[in-house]
Amino acid sequence: MLKKSKSKTSARCKYLMILPLMLVLLTFVACSEDTEPRIENAAEMDDQDAALKANLWDEITAMDKNGVGFSEISEFFLIEKGEHIKSKEAYYRMYAFMKLIHQKTVEREKAAGTYDENSKNPFQSILNQDYEEYVEMRKNKPRVEKRSAEQGDEQGVPFSIIDEVPTYPGCENSGSNDEKKKCMSEKIQEYVNEAFNTDLGKELNLKGVNRIIVQFKIDKSGNIIEARARAPHPALEAEAIRVINEIPQMVPGKQNGQASNVMYSLPIVFQVGE
Repeated sequence: MLKKSKSKTSARCKYLMILPLMLVLLTFVACSEDTEPRIENAAEMDDQDAALKANLWDEITAMDKNGVGFSEISEFFLIEKGEHIKSKEAYYRMYAFMKLIHQKTVEREKAAGTYDENSKNPFQSILNQDYEEYVEMRKNKPRVEKRSAEQGDEQGVPFSIIDEVPTYPGCENSGSNDEKKKCMSEKIQEYVNEAFNTDLGKELNLKGVNRIIVQFKIDKSGNIIEARARAPHPALEAEAIRVINEIPQMVPGKQNGQASNVMYSLPIVFQVGE
């Protein structure tokens, strides 16, 4: 019994010695554990974005150098399709894809001797935009509203009903308004047929008939503005916008005797032989 009592007393003393140590350890863990998520500063976020863009660029250029087709690359890099706001990775994947297309376009134009560093770049809005700016832009995307007749002039008068059609270079002596419309349509079609990069069919591994719908405005100075396109492949949309933006300046159209914006739609049939 004396021996047993001594053992209980010894164990109690050891416990009392360990208790303060346990309290210190618990206090340390509680203090070191974050109760709120850590907020990254702007510099850290910029570094992460730069690293993500660099990694994706290395990835897409490696695929291109290894002979992966544009159709496969587009499927791999153009993800999260739709009107929702893309995730950061999806946005920078699209960024890498557009950057590659831009690089290919510049290389092709330099090889053909047609490159102009001052020409409009249809990819510039994406290539100069970071993810936060993209998100802000999408959040503040203007709502499409019906316009009154008074607002119609700024929006643009449809080409089919304009009083005086814009005059394409070479159509000055065409005569009536209807004749100038026909001349302008023919000239634009001829220009697009000559300027469009038909090698895209092979590069993108396209087959059969591919339809591209392009819409743009001819402003009060006769310049092309607000070009947009819809096509079965984003590279075709980008090429269509590039070509349309390079249409030469025209004599502006008129409505009620005043220079007016004119809305124009152009269907492009891009057929790839088997």
